Order: sequence, then C-alpha cells, then structure tokens
Amino acid sequence: MIPFTIDQFLRVFEEYNLAIWPMQIVAYLLGVAILTLTATKIRSTGQIISAILAAFWLWMGGVYHI
Repeated sequence: MIPFTIDQFLRVFEEYNLAIWPMQIVAYLLGVAILTLTATKIRSTGQIISAILAAFWLWMGGVYHI
C-alpha cells in the first residue's frame, strides 16, 4: 500500500513542471543537440554528450528532489 494517492503523485509532477516552466524548452534543445552530435564527426563529441547528460542527472538529483 502506497502512502499517497495517484492524484497526489501526479500533482507533484504538475507542480514541478509549472515551477520550472522555461527549462523544458532548454531540455528539449539539449536533447536535440545530443542527437545532432551523434551524427557529427567532432573529436570531442563524446565529452560534450557526457557533459550534457551529467547536467541532466545533476538537475534531477538537485532541483527535482529539492
């Protein structure tokens, strides 16, 4: 038995998304950048992609849980 209702659980996501509103656009743009980088022959592509993914993980660990 979970300690919250489904509505309460979904409300957390709604409040989070409303609180960080313009950042969704940034996240989508970074995702497109990752996809674009996978098709390029830039020498440091792996490092750039890793840095973007690390930023996503840090965001989830820091901002979402706060």
